[in-house]
Amino acid sequence: MAVNLISNQNYQKENLFLSWKQRPKEIQSTITRVFEKLATDTFSNWGLFNGTDEYLTCGIFEQNLLKKMILRAPDQQDFYVLDIGAGNFQWGDSLLNFFQEEKEIPSDVTVHVISMRGESHRGQVETKYGRHKGYNFGSFKIEELEAELENRGLFLGKCVDLIVSKWCFRHLVDPTGTFAQAYNLLRPKSGLILMDGFFYLYEKGHSSNDESSYERTFDFLLDARVPFLISNYGRICRSLPQFVLKRADEKPLQLEMEYAGMVSCNNKQVGSYRICKFKGASQSRGQWQIKLPCPVTDLTESYAYWGNKDLFKFLENNKVLVGSSNTWFPIEQKKIEKTT
Repeated sequence: MAVNLISNQNYQKENLFLSWKQRPKEIQSTITRVFEKLATDTFSNWGLFNGTDEYLTCGIFEQNLLKKMILRAPDQQDFYVLDIGAGNFQWGDSLLNFFQEEKEIPSDVTVHVISMRGESHRGQVETKYGRHKGYNFGSFKIEELEAELENRGLFLGKCVDLIVSKWCFRHLVDPTGTFAQAYNLLRPKSGLILMDGFFYLYEKGHSSNDESSYERTFDFLLDARVPFLISNYGRICRSLPQFVLKRADEKPLQLEMEYAGMVSCNNKQVGSYRICKFKGASQSRGQWQIKLPCPVTDLTESYAYWGNKDLFKFLENNKVLVGSSNTWFPIEQKKIEKTT
């Protein structure tokens, strides 16, 4: 009985934080229905965006970034990269071709690029690029990321060095729960996610449109309590907010959120036409007013970054940012007290 009591205590503690395994039946069945429809397609056909050779998410050269990460970890031999929502697999192919020709990478290093999409894929699954390896997975149920990888013999908990995702999470039924799964795959203290924003709702105070997408992305990242940067680069590219986030430690992502249902929407940015609702920390603590010292402007060579200063310095010092002039700004927060 003592063991059961301890287990119950741990269960209650774990349930303070969001887990995809807690999804209500309605949400899970919708995820399955949307996926099964998508899996009948044999080609990525999302209009203008179906993968590309480089994403430049958050204004970052991904190939150069991974190269710098490899050179900073001389004792590590295997590096794992995920492309979630890989379109027609162009990005992974381009990255692996880059490292096949790269002469500065130690000869005992292997880069593994795992690209996945919901549509089926009839081509070759595993391809070697010299000593490096690429995996192109179709009919991949992205919203069950952990289980799908394990079903394919890939147990990558705390092993993934870089995750990229462009124009994918916004189309999922539950991008929030899927994001938590992705974060928990990252290598502690060094793993990075580069991606653009997505939609979620709190039971009160949110609408399903994208007019406040920047503020909502800030709110989500602040709730995650991990190092991040958000940039105006996404606004320039007419994207939802783009950000880079680092796994700070061994702890799994601790989002104080609880599933509270799902709503239909007509937002063209949401391919599933569903948005999950939550109860959570931001809702209970009141709203934060995010004040940006520099406006989100339409510049072409100068970009602003808000968030973790050390993360910005790492990117700037390693010369992996697209802009010729990049500026860091702190995030100023002011709590809006409720009036009675």
